[in-house]
Amino acid sequence: MSEVIEEVKEAKEAAIGGDATVVEEFAVSEESVLSEESIVEQENVATNALKESEESFKTPAPPADRPKSTSKNNKKRSPHDKLFKAIFGNEASARGILKKHLPEDLKKHLDLDHLKVERDTFVSEDLKESMSDIVYKIKTKNQKKDGDVILFLCEHQSSNDKKMMFRLWKYAISAWEPYLARNEPLPIIAPLVLYNGKRKYSSYRRFWDLFTNSKLAEKIMAGKCQLIDLQSMPDEDILADKEFGLFKFFMKNIKRDNGIELWRECFKKFQEHIKLDK
Repeated sequence: MSEVIEEVKEAKEAAIGGDATVVEEFAVSEESVLSEESIVEQENVATNALKESEESFKTPAPPADRPKSTSKNNKKRSPHDKLFKAIFGNEASARGILKKHLPEDLKKHLDLDHLKVERDTFVSEDLKESMSDIVYKIKTKNQKKDGDVILFLCEHQSSNDKKMMFRLWKYAISAWEPYLARNEPLPIIAPLVLYNGKRKYSSYRRFWDLFTNSKLAEKIMAGKCQLIDLQSMPDEDILADKEFGLFKFFMKNIKRDNGIELWRECFKKFQEHIKLDK
C-alpha cells in the first residue's frame, strides 16, 4: 500500500505546472488510496477485537500442574448425594433408619444406642470418587462372641449397577487394613445401600452373584483354602511318593541349620528314586 502512495505522490509532482485537471485527478487518486489504507487498518482492529472477545468467552484451560484422576471407575455423582449424606451422616437419623429397616436377626446383635458415624475415611482417592463413603461403627451386644463392633458401609445408588458389590468389597478390604496393621481381629462389615432409581432394584446383592457359578464360587472362595501341609505328613508317606517325595522332604526340612547334612540325608533316603530318574 505504501508503494502505491509513493507512486501517486511522484505522479502529482510531475504534473505540477501542467493541466490543473490532471493535478486534481491525481489528488483524488491519492485520497482514495489513503482511504483504502484507513479501511484496511480499521478492519484489522475490528478483527483483533473480535478475536479477543471470542477468547474471553472460552472456558479457561485447567492449570498445567493440576493432577489428573487415575481412577478407571469414576462414578458420576448424583445431585441427591448431599441430601443422602445429610440424613445418613446424622447419628440420630442413622439410628432411626436402622431400627426401622434392619431385619430383627441382625438388630439383635447390635447396640444401636452406641452408633458412631466414622469421620476418618480409610479409602484411597480412587475409591472416594466412586463411593458415597459413610460408615457406621456400632458396638455389639455380645462383644466377646461377635467382636467389639460391626461396621456398616452405606452407599447411595440410583441405578442397577452390577459392579456395586465389587466396589463394596474393595472398600471393605480397605477398611480392614488398619485392623490388620494393629494385629486386631477384623470387624464384620455389613453393606447398606439406599436405592432410588426409576425402577425396582434388580441387580446383584451378593458378591458371589458376579460369578457364573455363584454357589461354586462361594463354596471355594468363602470356604477353607486348599492346603498341602508338609509338616503334617509322616516321612513314610513322603518316602513312598516316587514322583514328588524328594521335593517334599527337602521343602519340609529346608529350615534346618545344617544344609549339607540335609542334602546327605536326601540322597540317602531317596537313592532309589534318583536311580530311577537316571
